[in-house]
Amino acid sequence: MILPLPLAAQSLAFTFSPPAKWHDDLLEMGFLVRGQLGLALAKGCCFYDAHCTHCDDCDKRAHCHYGQSFKTPQNIQCHSTIKTGCVPHLWALQIDRLGLQWHARLNLVGMEIAHINSWRAAITSMPFKTTIQESEWFDMPFSYIWHGVTPARLKFKGKTPKDELEACKALTTSIVSKSKMLAAMHGLSMPTDFLPEPACLNASWEKAQRFHHSSQKQQSMSGWLLDIAWAQDTPESWKPWLNLALFLGVGKQTSFAMGRFMVDRK
Repeated sequence: MILPLPLAAQSLAFTFSPPAKWHDDLLEMGFLVRGQLGLALAKGCCFYDAHCTHCDDCDKRAHCHYGQSFKTPQNIQCHSTIKTGCVPHLWALQIDRLGLQWHARLNLVGMEIAHINSWRAAITSMPFKTTIQESEWFDMPFSYIWHGVTPARLKFKGKTPKDELEACKALTTSIVSKSKMLAAMHGLSMPTDFLPEPACLNASWEKAQRFHHSSQKQQSMSGWLLDIAWAQDTPESWKPWLNLALFLGVGKQTSFAMGRFMVDRK
């Protein structure tokens, strides 16, 4: 059965030719493309110098797509019961390599779709050859089996999960928390049913690092790579929200192409 997502969703897919000096690791490519996409977006949107922008104290942030969507605001009270340290991204970057060609997909949901032309301009102005292939809407069938493609950065009771059992608990908590924030941002009601935790089919801790330009230091991007199975009695009310999590990625820093899962579409 095809399920509509709880929020409107659209996707920009594009092929790209990275510089020869870039490493071809899938996760590292996500870090690099995200950085170039952010700089291109800042150049097109920023009222000041895009190379040294500090969004937190900027008096133009409320009118800037980069400041609102790429550098999401901190410490927002969605309503009286939901306070978050950072507004969740309404977009996610996914990277694939098919043969000799690199592919990327930028998934947008809800209010972010209003900025699709800004994203399109940023993609085409990155400093290497890109070709936008499509822009389409998504309704997806639900799948009980999810295969982890990139590590998910998760927290269990404020700490990094120490084993696969805690990682699966943290994954469920992350999905529920993010769904509540997205619902509050768009004036939607959340399911009242309990979401059962998935069973872990396979789990490994994957080490990764990226260079953080602001601090000029290496930043750990390690996380859990999981294969999971949702319970057969998963409430119907949660299935569209789980599909949304699949579309946007799970955990922190999904804009770096992290926390991505794939399913078998039969």
